Amino acid sequence: MGRFPLRAAINRYLERRKLMVKESTWNNERRYLFHMADVFEPTRGKRRLVTTNPQKMGPDEIKAIVKWMQEPESHQAGSKPPREKALDLDTQVRYLDKMDAVLKMNGNDIIQRMREEGYRLPRRAGPKPIRVLTKADLEIIQEVAERIGSATGEPEGWRRAKAQFLMSAYVATGLRPSELRLAHLEDLNIRNWTLYVRSPKGGGRYAEGRVVPVLPPYQQTFLDFLKARDENLRYHGRKEATYLVPHIQGGKDAPYSANHFGELKREVEKEAGIAFKLKDFRSTFASLSVEMDPNSLNDVSVVLGHSNIKTTQRSYAQMSASGAGARLKTLWNPAPTKEDPSPALPEEVKELLDRLGITSIEELEALLPQKSIPAKKGVIDSEKWLPGYV
Repeated sequence: MGRFPLRAAINRYLERRKLMVKESTWNNERRYLFHMADVFEPTRGKRRLVTTNPQKMGPDEIKAIVKWMQEPESHQAGSKPPREKALDLDTQVRYLDKMDAVLKMNGNDIIQRMREEGYRLPRRAGPKPIRVLTKADLEIIQEVAERIGSATGEPEGWRRAKAQFLMSAYVATGLRPSELRLAHLEDLNIRNWTLYVRSPKGGGRYAEGRVVPVLPPYQQTFLDFLKARDENLRYHGRKEATYLVPHIQGGKDAPYSANHFGELKREVEKEAGIAFKLKDFRSTFASLSVEMDPNSLNDVSVVLGHSNIKTTQRSYAQMSASGAGARLKTLWNPAPTKEDPSPALPEEVKELLDRLGITSIEELEALLPQKSIPAKKGVIDSEKWLPGYV
């Protein structure tokens, strides 16, 4: 099998898998497997395993792989800043599962046998808790996004516009991170404020595209972003681009990578001092909607793209559980009742009210004619500078 039998086996495995899974899944598997090849079968330097032949690897090799995942000084060597904990448990399981698939293709079921024999190998810990951002955290995150700096090669404000858009658009639509990242400009309709989801999870296999609403509080943010998007196109000498959040530097017409969205998120996260993931906006959208009206659960399920309402109910139960502790603290330590701070009425005022047969200032105010409150002028004016979008 040559000097690098593990790499050769990985290449054969990936060649076969390319016909079986979608490109994003294949790229993810390739990343995991070749990272392990770089660690355990380096082209230079000492190898960590006695053998890297997938037909001969045994318990000692598998235990060495597990040790590498669980000892920070081993798997994080050279990382900046250095990390101080083991790989996430689900990540450990993914590494082992992918290695197991490569070994089994070569007639070696050692990982399966070790599990059956009771070896202490990583196992899935069950579903992770779903996090919901509080309204206060959401406001801080969106405020911080307004202060993100610019980047070279981009027009002033474009990076900030992207950050502001992401921190609002996800909670405005309930989309998964990739569903917004891969959205096309033509998918957005600002006449009826909807967004067509062309790249849903499981698309082409068990899911179809769906239409989601853009919630009213964030519609102006969408318009502001479209204006910044037009300025970005002019900066690069372009008249159009395919994607809603287009990556057009260097003549490209592509979506930004998930890593780029992650970079913007991490920059906001660091400045805000609030740890979050982009997918947390999706659960926040669902939780806030159901809290406002428990009868909206069916509608939330449709917008989230769940195959049935039971999935939404299970998810919402986890979302609700995430705030259970805070609610119990409030229950057991209610805020003290505040005394009425209003000052005592002067005697002459009391006498006047008595003559009028009125017992309080509030009753007097209720009898007086009310001033009409002028309607607030709308801030959305898309016809002037966005005629092409409607």
